[in-house]
Amino acid sequence: VSATRDRSLDQFFGEESVAAFWEALLDLGIQAQSGTDTAINLENFEHKPDFADKLALSFQILITDGDGVSRGTSRLNDFSGDLSQYSKHRRVHEALFALADRHSHVWVQGKDNYGVRVAHNKHRSSGVSLVTSDGPERLKIRKHR
Repeated sequence: VSATRDRSLDQFFGEESVAAFWEALLDLGIQAQSGTDTAINLENFEHKPDFADKLALSFQILITDGDGVSRGTSRLNDFSGDLSQYSKHRRVHEALFALADRHSHVWVQGKDNYGVRVAHNKHRSSGVSLVTSDGPERLKIRKHR
């Protein structure tokens, strides 16, 4: 992986916003995994009240407070997958999709799995990935881009 592709979240959104984001996830019981992607097994959280809303609020920290976020950019969702496969953890996936409904500079993109992306001043056309689905029962937050 080249150095230009090895970029962490704080390089996109700033250290303060990213620290607040990880702290919010830690409050939910999600711990960043050092040096690798952070996987969220939704089975572990299915009985936790308000998990879906609190997870979405964690990502909203980066969306609203992150450095470099291009709030003036507007993108439409481009997801062609079958949402019925996500029905077991529907509430979580709906909460993530709702971020795109609330913020014009956030969109959902993908074919079978999806990614929630946010427009960024340095990457206006592609945006920056916040989280991706890894099947209906897992989410991934990529450590490096």
